[in-house]
Amino acid sequence: MARIVKIYGKIGSQKTIDLLLNKIENQNKFIANQAINALKEARFQASFGNMNRILNAIVRTCNIMSWNFMVYAEIQNNKKLRLFASAMHAEIKDNYNLLYQLLSLAYNSNSVTNIRKLIDAGSDTDISFAIEILDQIVVDDAKQVLFPLLENLSVKNRIGKLQYFFPSDKISINDIHTEIIIRDFNLISIYLKACAILSWPILNKNVDDVLFFCLFHPHKLIRETSAFIIDKLDPEKLEEILPRLEPAFVNDIQLSLNKIKSNTDILVLEKIEFLKKCTGFNNISEDILFEIANNLKFHRLLKDENLLVSKKSNQFSILFVYNGEIEIKTADDRSAILIKETIFYSDPFLLDNQSQINIKAISDSTLFSVDRDILNLLIFDYSEFRKIILELIDLTI
Repeated sequence: MARIVKIYGKIGSQKTIDLLLNKIENQNKFIANQAINALKEARFQASFGNMNRILNAIVRTCNIMSWNFMVYAEIQNNKKLRLFASAMHAEIKDNYNLLYQLLSLAYNSNSVTNIRKLIDAGSDTDISFAIEILDQIVVDDAKQVLFPLLENLSVKNRIGKLQYFFPSDKISINDIHTEIIIRDFNLISIYLKACAILSWPILNKNVDDVLFFCLFHPHKLIRETSAFIIDKLDPEKLEEILPRLEPAFVNDIQLSLNKIKSNTDILVLEKIEFLKKCTGFNNISEDILFEIANNLKFHRLLKDENLLVSKKSNQFSILFVYNGEIEIKTADDRSAILIKETIFYSDPFLLDNQSQINIKAISDSTLFSVDRDILNLLIFDYSEFRKIILELIDLTI
């Protein structure tokens, strides 16, 4: 569906515009975001007839952000929940990106871009000026819920103003994990749910039905992370419930846990965290990072061990250095030292079947790779990832 939505944006006819507007109201959060990007590519600008649909999406986003800020206020200063707090901060950042994208569809995109620059600058004068501009163009009903998110307010004051329009009960810190995990996945990211599951043992020493239900979740990131935590806290309970799952889920969980225990792989969630530290990947959404992380293959090289990569070596199209240090030597005698969190795209150096690349481990090293066929699909599907690959190609010229 995401590919079809992308094609709609390229067609840009009135019929496809109407279909894309329907997808903004789609219950699938990822598809809705893809539809917004497609509308931008089609140079869509809201008219009197469809403005309310965009404004409704803006109000829904403000509602979601109100709840997210309330949760973030509870965990932001808890040192034990750093990963969880960081994930919630990233979630709110994504919410703001979505909010500005929707505003760009409703109003002049250049004006909205300039307004965002003023607000991001952070000074009271710049923010006040930006709010004044918005006050002239945004309808009154949207202003009431939008301005508390854009004004220069403390988190506490922001929550107070938003609660007036979107009242909800305060969540205790002990219940936060459960509330995040059971929350509608269209309102919050799968990545944040997985971070909540991984942080479960910090506030809860026992497993309960919430974690067990996660084993039945259709998304691998949730299943794998919950299985890992249950196995850590109560492995016997995991063995009891596994026979109730679909055989494919059981095989996937057991394979992942066996690899992790034998140090021949890591959690997909940990791979996402690793990718976010690599150059260029920190601004890519976690939905896309999951697709990349789920296709990373684990390799370990001992010190002085060599690996020859040729055009036939389909699985080494791109390499990520997870830890350690390696030396790359190409067929044209170019060489480079790659350290932790660096990337090497091999295809530009493998122009024919005779070309080879020698990879030598300077120290014990762990690498991740992606198969060429899968890499081509990822490049096709995700423009953000394609941009990173093009930048890597530019560096080789």
